[in-house]
Amino acid sequence: MRLYKLLTIKNEEPLIKCSLCVRSFHEGCLTLNCRDIQINSSNPVCESCILGENLRVGQAVIARFKTSFYAATVASLADYPKHCAKKDKYGKHLGEPGYVCVKWAGCNNIFALLPARSIVPMFDGSYALIGKRISETPCREAHFDFIHVVKQCLAWEKMESELSISRPTFDYVPEKYIKIKALYHPSCPKPRLDACEESDSMCDCPAGENGRCGPNSKCTNRAILQECPEACEAIEGGCNNRGVSRKEVNPDVEIREAPGKGLGAFAVRDIPKVCY
Repeated sequence: MRLYKLLTIKNEEPLIKCSLCVRSFHEGCLTLNCRDIQINSSNPVCESCILGENLRVGQAVIARFKTSFYAATVASLADYPKHCAKKDKYGKHLGEPGYVCVKWAGCNNIFALLPARSIVPMFDGSYALIGKRISETPCREAHFDFIHVVKQCLAWEKMESELSISRPTFDYVPEKYIKIKALYHPSCPKPRLDACEESDSMCDCPAGENGRCGPNSKCTNRAILQECPEACEAIEGGCNNRGVSRKEVNPDVEIREAPGKGLGAFAVRDIPKVCY
């Protein structure tokens, strides 16, 4: 849409040369100009220079490397070591448009080739503030601390004054939702499994009964789908309601491979509903 607008007016309006870079532009094509942001400059400036989108050799930047941003300076492609292109992530794009060579801060011989979209220009005076904080009240114990704080404040003031577009200010908006504190643990703790005695969970099946605690018995534990305790096995007649603890498998069930579906459990004969 912007290109169409440019084509319609290019024969009617002359091109204006930017005073800060090599670009030329039509004044009618600008979506942002110096009058909108109240810049005291009579020289024409293009949008790229107004928004600080230009990357020049020697300019201080912060560049993204893996998952963090680090301070660096833009270097010439001629300074990039050619033997590093094989190990560099973007080394294969050396010489292509959109890729910039940077030299990491504090190092004289460590370079990297990065896409321009992962590089953010910094303002003059802010390069020395990497990793430092502003302190409003200077330290009174040593004179050099006071001078150091003053230099930091002056650098921040210079950086703020060089902004082409003033920083936006936002009114405080109260939170929409109310925070309610809740306990992580429930108020009613779960009963412990070892809290009751084995005698309390014993069934009433008589000793010596045929098929004691089995499917055809009147075992109270089986009625509530609960296993009998281990002491029930010591009673005459044994206990037939501890199959899970004994890891028993129904003899009328076999495991075999189903065509196209893998292994499965198959009943050898009809199994009553109350059995496992």
